[in-house]
Amino acid sequence: MIQRRLHPPALVEEVLDFLRARDLRDGVVCDLTLGTAGHTLALLRANPHLRVVGFDRDEESLRVAQDRLTAEGVSARCRFVHADYRYFGAHLDNSEASCVGGVLLDAGCSLWQLDDAQRGMSFRGEGPLDMRFSTSQEGCTAAQLVNDSSEERLAELLRQYGEESSRARITARGLCRSRRRSPIRTSQELVAAINAATTGPSRRSNEAAVTRTFAALRSAVNEELPALEGGLREAARMLAPGGRLVVLTYHSGEDTIAKAVLAELSGPGPGPFSSSPARQPVVRLVAKKPVVPTRRETLANPRARAAKLRCAEKLPPAEAPE
Repeated sequence: MIQRRLHPPALVEEVLDFLRARDLRDGVVCDLTLGTAGHTLALLRANPHLRVVGFDRDEESLRVAQDRLTAEGVSARCRFVHADYRYFGAHLDNSEASCVGGVLLDAGCSLWQLDDAQRGMSFRGEGPLDMRFSTSQEGCTAAQLVNDSSEERLAELLRQYGEESSRARITARGLCRSRRRSPIRTSQELVAAINAATTGPSRRSNEAAVTRTFAALRSAVNEELPALEGGLREAARMLAPGGRLVVLTYHSGEDTIAKAVLAELSGPGPGPFSSSPARQPVVRLVAKKPVVPTRRETLANPRARAAKLRCAEKLPPAEAPE
């Protein structure tokens, strides 16, 4: 049995600095991926005046976060919201929506979820192949995705979500071959099917295929990449002028989306019609290049080694033309 762990947050000091969390006196910070509250706890400790609204799709993570912040004596300054962060603005009350001074979006998956065998997210345990962040969310499970998708669809998912470009077709074909013999219903049945399809020259190469396939299925089931794009756009919309958005990504697919969305929002663009004025920038980039962990941090927290931080600041509304 896997012992479940609280998720160690990445780039904590950098998050505090870029959000200017120690200096905020009015307004709130929205933590869009609260998880087990690692970043939020650091935010609340750093500033006794700060208020946080924490969002998560996982009801259990919200309970863990609330218990953790209660034990630290800071839960009164955090409001917990069970919601999809793409639409977080709709869950803010009027006093919160008018003064969003910071938004944090950590795109990483929580260890608390990975360690729960009943979610089927980890290839190190055995459980039903579900992978949903919340059992109440709509959409298919990983088992349904693996057993019902065409070979072409599975290969595309592995390329898009798992960065498995070289072996996507081989893995997808092997999964289809395995499910014809017997449906793939558990995490270990999925591991066996991947191993049978991707036998390589070393165990390490096989583990890489297993890791990427699990990550791709989890990401597809939970629409992680579309959610990231939607969350960034919602954050830019909801921030007060001068407020800052900090986003943490952990693989190239996530970072490509974060970089592209922030580049679009920070640069002028054409209007919707040829006769309309150009779209004005909504944010300015605070960090021109992504910030990465120090070697000291990666030694203390190896899971942080792939983290990249990007930051943007909301601009005041453009003056209306005369």
